[in-house]
Amino acid sequence: IQVTNGEIDLTHTIFDQKSINGVDSFSIKASSYGKINIIKVYYLNNLIMKFGEDVDNDFSISEPIITSLSKSSGFYNDVVTIYGNNFYNGETKVYFSEKECQTVEWVSNKEIIVTAPHGYLYAIVKVQVGDSTNDEEFKFNYGVPTIDKVIYHPQINTSVTDYIDNFVIVGRNLGSYINEQPDIYILDSVITCDSYFCSEDEFDTEDEENQSNICSHLKKIGYQHYNELIDIFYCSFDSFIGKNLTIDIEIIDGTQVSNKTYLYSYFEPYVESMSLNQSNTDGGLNITIDGYNFPPFETLSPYYDNSDITWLEESNVTIGSNYTCALTEFFNSTQLNCTIPPGIGANHTIVVFVGQQNSSLVSQEYLFSYNPPALNISSDKESEDKVYYRAPTNGTVQFIINECNYNKETNTLTAKNNEHQFIFCSNGDDYNHKFEFNQNVICNKRYDPETSLESIGCSMEQNPDYVMFFDRSVRCYIDDKTSCFMNISSSSN
Repeated sequence: IQVTNGEIDLTHTIFDQKSINGVDSFSIKASSYGKINIIKVYYLNNLIMKFGEDVDNDFSISEPIITSLSKSSGFYNDVVTIYGNNFYNGETKVYFSEKECQTVEWVSNKEIIVTAPHGYLYAIVKVQVGDSTNDEEFKFNYGVPTIDKVIYHPQINTSVTDYIDNFVIVGRNLGSYINEQPDIYILDSVITCDSYFCSEDEFDTEDEENQSNICSHLKKIGYQHYNELIDIFYCSFDSFIGKNLTIDIEIIDGTQVSNKTYLYSYFEPYVESMSLNQSNTDGGLNITIDGYNFPPFETLSPYYDNSDITWLEESNVTIGSNYTCALTEFFNSTQLNCTIPPGIGANHTIVVFVGQQNSSLVSQEYLFSYNPPALNISSDKESEDKVYYRAPTNGTVQFIINECNYNKETNTLTAKNNEHQFIFCSNGDDYNHKFEFNQNVICNKRYDPETSLESIGCSMEQNPDYVMFFDRSVRCYIDDKTSCFMNISSSSN
């Protein structure tokens, strides 16, 4: 006869064969693995023997049991002996969490020896025999996660473009071998880094000057742990603006939390050129400024919601210390456009503010001046900086100076033609559609009853009830050479 239990041939274990009163019997040693096995008996030329209806030939082997480990903590490749029961030679696998041990030595059904695979923080040890796994939970603790270095440039471009805009985390027991990593936060968002690791044989003792390989570089800069297994994470900064931002690295081991914080900043904006360096005191002209490290709008995808980007709220352009550009538009990290505000004075520094930082390196050629006042009257004699007039001593000569002024503090425009000539006002710079006033004009923000909107209302000084409304801006002309401009918003003039 031949006896099998599942896939295991137990014929060689048959013993105690006997026949009593015509009933034959024999015994076997129960040996197999798995939850459910079928005992089969063959006779003669491999003919299967039938069992009676009341005979149950299902035979299950109890699942493996772990009773103890030779050590409950250690490192990769440490030898660990597992004690228990129901281990089976050739059919036993051991896992440290999801990582299978590559070396398993079966000693007996009560003892196996394994080498610990790579892991992070800790692993749950499981023994699998066939399709059965132990129920007991035994934990193997790996070495304490340690961050030794964070290699990065403390200042980066607002538009991230190359390797200098990355940072590298170097440490031990950080999980790079199994694609685990500590929690890494930038701007309160979790980021994922590319993992890599160095082992002792990767340090080239003959190539200590080569920095292209991080392993050789670590040895060159005197990293004291280069003869151990080293975890490395290559991480990238995002395009952004600001200074004193943080890289927060957090390791959570059960209830134990370890934090490390590193500061970095984006480069301050730099002005390289601008399209004009002077204008009339009423402003209104557009200026284009080229440079570097402006808000990197070119990096934003139109397919994503960018409503949480606050770069415009944190950025502006000023002329000197008193005048803020109106309608500033940042095209990308290298170019912007803004509307010159009304102002006075010469040799103002144009300052670009981006994320709490301002452009500080400004050449003399990038200073901005408002045009000096000019009197459009003839004179008897002129020099480079003075105009001379001749008049009789009885004081009968009258000088008439016309005025066109915008008051930034009150957001009021005043146009006076003291020669009693007409004053023309148009909607913005639409000179072809202008309205005439035969008295001096005062313009300010008013409520337009026809449109139910705030507009700019202009009225004559002597007849304030006569009001002409303009949509968003107005320009008033004293003559062909003299005009002044105002916008409905005082904050944008």
